[in-house]
Amino acid sequence: MTDARTYPVKPGDWVASRHDPSCVARVRDVGFDPVAQEAVVDLVLYARDGRKIGRESPVMGGPRSYEPACSYSNWRRISKPGFPLSLEWVDNGDGTRHAGYASGNTLPDREWRRPQAALPAARPTHMARPNYDPESEAAGRRLAAQELREAARLHGVPSLADKAEELEREADLIAPRSMAP
Repeated sequence: MTDARTYPVKPGDWVASRHDPSCVARVRDVGFDPVAQEAVVDLVLYARDGRKIGRESPVMGGPRSYEPACSYSNWRRISKPGFPLSLEWVDNGDGTRHAGYASGNTLPDREWRRPQAALPAARPTHMARPNYDPESEAAGRRLAAQELREAARLHGVPSLADKAEELEREADLIAPRSMAP
């Protein structure tokens, strides 16, 4: 099944928190939450000095190196931040400014689609050469007929002699005996 949805970010993009611009992360993976009907992202969090933080929420048996399934509505796409993040005057978007950590220029959301998986290459089928040899097959039946005739003579069982004659006829049909001059 292919995923035909479009996503606002793709793996490898940088994002910053809408609530705290000093909180930056790199997108590890992107998906869709069918309950909330929104994009969710797995995020690798970074400290202001550029170190990977790992997971900040309680792990409870989940991954430790990234934050799984974060709602993208709380994040915005940014250009790659210049670490270490420094304290600067940051625009609030309404004409006012405040002192804060500038994480990077805000970029518009993407319309990214997950690439379709390539079909596996067709493997050539190996056709084994037939190993049927009529001469060997006929010789095996003649040998079995000889053994049955010997058993019929030793044990006095005439039905074995009849089976031996049947095997001889089959052998002659498969590979008739050549008449040597």
